[in-house]
Order: sequence, then C-alpha cells, then structure tokens
Amino acid sequence: MIWTFAHAQQPSGFMGVVDTLARASLTSIFYFVLGATILRVLMHPWLKNTPRHLRSGPYVFGKFLNELLDAVIYAGIFVFFVIRPFFLQTFYIPSGSMQTTMRENDFVIVNKLIYRYTEPQRGDIIVFKPPERALMPGQKMTDYIKRLIGVPGDTIEIRNRVLYRNGKPVEESYKHYTAMTSRVPPIYRDLTTQELAADPATDFKLVQINGEFIPVQYQGELANPQRMFGIGVADEYTIDALAQKLGKTPEDVNRELMAAKPVEIPKGWYLMMGDNRNGSFDSRGWGLIKREQIVGRSDAIWMPISRWRITR
Repeated sequence: MIWTFAHAQQPSGFMGVVDTLARASLTSIFYFVLGATILRVLMHPWLKNTPRHLRSGPYVFGKFLNELLDAVIYAGIFVFFVIRPFFLQTFYIPSGSMQTTMRENDFVIVNKLIYRYTEPQRGDIIVFKPPERALMPGQKMTDYIKRLIGVPGDTIEIRNRVLYRNGKPVEESYKHYTAMTSRVPPIYRDLTTQELAADPATDFKLVQINGEFIPVQYQGELANPQRMFGIGVADEYTIDALAQKLGKTPEDVNRELMAAKPVEIPKGWYLMMGDNRNGSFDSRGWGLIKREQIVGRSDAIWMPISRWRITR
C-alpha cells in the first residue's frame, strides 16, 4: 500500500519526558509512588529524632528530599489516579494528519470527562484508540487524533473533494491539502489550485456488504486497489483481500463496491477524518470506530507556548 502521510515521530528532550509521563502506565506510577512513600516513611524517624545541634548538611538535604517526596506522592496520586483517568490528559501530536489545525510536536489537553455526560458531536477533535487494521506495519497500539465527521445515522460521502453529509455539501473551513517541504523541522504548505487540479480526486463512500461496513475509496470505476491512490486503504479492505474473504473474483468485488449505495453509520459507531485530507490515514481507509474506543475531546494546545490556543 502507498502511505502518503507523515510517519509518526517520537518527541525527544523535555517534550519526550512530558510525553513519557503522560503515557506512563498506572502500574508504573503506583510502584513509583509506593517507593517514594516507603522512602519517606523510613526517613521520617531520623529527621524527627535528629538533635538540633546536628541538623547540618545531611539533615538539610534529608529534609529537602522529604518535602520533595511529599510533593511527588501527592501530585502522583492526584494527577495520575484522579485527574488523568477521569478528567484531563495531555497528548502529543506525532504526525501531520491534522495540519494546520494542529502541527507535529504540539501537545494538546484532552477532556476525558465531557463524553461521560454528553455524546460526541460532529466537528469535535477526538482522541481515540484505533482499530488494529489502522496501525502501520510494526506500529504498537497508540492513540490517534482526528476530527469527528460522521455520527450514527449520518450518510457520509466525498465527491470531487467535497464532503457530503446526508446528501448535503458541508463547508469545511479546517480542511487542507498539503505537501511536506521539510521533515526536520516538519513544515507543510498548502497545495496550489494547479497542483490539486493535476492530482485526480479520490472519492469516498461507506457501504455495507454481507453485513459488514466497508470504506470505499475510488477513482472512476476503480475501488480499493491493492496499491491505493490517495491516503491508503487498510490491507483487509483491498480488492484482493475482500475477494478472498467473499470467495469472488476481484473484478466482481470491484463492481459490487462501485454499485453499492452509501449507507448510514450504525448506532454506536463513528467516522473520523484528519484535517490534512491528503495526509491522513483515517476512516476512509480503515472504517469506523466504536463509541468505547473514544478517549476524549481535544480542548486546547498547551505546548509549545507559542502555540497556545483553543482547538476547534
């Protein structure tokens, strides 16, 4: 398959530390907090019983360490066992799929509480757990961030780069088609009108075959080929893979996909797309996500400081 989007990069330096802490498992945090608590308990009698006239260098350092451990323990419990699981979490943007709403190396604050009492809304920028078919070869399970384009009951199509929801065109001010001009640092530019005109548009629809909801990308009369044009299609949705699964020839499957009418998104499922439409591997390539895969809504960019802003 052809991957035209930027490969995910891991942050380094201070941002790498922030990202590591943000993603640290609760088990790791628990053992760290437990170790800090044990050390503090062991130090307390020595600090308490040290005579005043012996309270010199080692004592001063021990007292400083004791107060630091106090802060670490309380912060660890509050942030990692209360705030992160139920309220807010920070996430790192590793690729250009949301250009230019979000840039590579941005850190966003994700509201994890909002969807406990409300339903996801069209246009929300959402962090979610992708299906395994959405992962690149060798990629470990990670979090994705995309824009919610279709909710249950919506019929979504793209024709000639125009998004249609329930048969009506949608104005998408956030949508971009870009080219990467530099990888380090990552820099993108919008494609010109001439460049877009020279690049055949890839259309999209969601169809249902034998009870399964299948994303279909097509140009002319060719759907989901093995080496996909555009932003890519998951291996299990290529013509050859579907033909083997359905016990039909690739030609028959292609005709069936092209003839199939777009269908509504079923209850409990959602359709996601990146704002950088020619640089995002998303629901157009790997299909829908379940409600329970949604982690939360991106509310703001908080790092770098120059990028502080509300995300919409």
